[in-house]
This record gives sequence, C-alpha cells and structure tokens, in this order.
Amino acid sequence: MLETKGKQTTIYLLFSLMIFMLVTNSSSTTESRAIPEYVRELPKALKGVCKVCHVRASGGPLNSYGDDFESSGRRTSALNDLDSDADGFSNAEELAAGSLPGDQDSTPTSKNKGINLYLLMGGASVLLIIASVAFRARNPPDS
Repeated sequence: MLETKGKQTTIYLLFSLMIFMLVTNSSSTTESRAIPEYVRELPKALKGVCKVCHVRASGGPLNSYGDDFESSGRRTSALNDLDSDADGFSNAEELAAGSLPGDQDSTPTSKNKGINLYLLMGGASVLLIIASVAFRARNPPDS
C-alpha cells in the first residue's frame, strides 16, 4: 500500500514538473518573434515582454511606442528622447527603469511595470505544485 502511494506521488510530481517546464520554456518563443536588432537593445528585464511595443501581452497591434519605432525607420536612437505614451517620462527613462514606454500607466515611479507573463506563470506553477504536494501529504488518498 505504501509503495503504491509513493509511485502515485512520483508520477504526479513528474507530470507537474513537465507542465512547469513547458510554461517556463515558452518565454523564448516570444523573444524570437520580436525584431532581433531591437531586442538586443532592450534591458534584460524587458526582453521577453511584448507590451514594450504592443498593446497586448501576446503581441498584436502596436502601442504608441511601437508606432514611433515604426515611423522612425526602426531606429531606436531616435526614440530615446521621445515620450511616446505622454506620461512625463522619456522612453529612455522608462526602459532603464523597466517600465513600458508605450503604456501611460506604467512609469518608473509606478508599481505597474512590465511583468514577464511567462515568469509569473512559472512562479504560479511552482506554488501550485508545492501546495498540491503538501495537501496530498496531509490528506493521503484512501485505498
């Protein structure tokens, strides 16, 4: 009986680990779809964040910073002094602080900075795995 519970727990943990790895490894796909020349110039914290240039976290339509990037001929140097989202901070200040230069609600002084969705999902997965293992340890299934 004890051996069966151990096997079930092992299988459950391996399955949970596979889900976690799928979620966390998918962040590299986002980065590869972005314009490589531009991504190289982004701060590390914003490299996988689509909302730097797009309205949605999954990409799609460009935000004001993305529009400025396109209209400048994709020259990032031309964007540094601009304030694409008209929030009172230059694009260079926002990027250096890890905030989104195309989102007026995301500023260097706000708590609404760019969040890497994949890291958030990975962290949530880890917490769920830990919670479920702890729950199963306290409440073993009836045989």
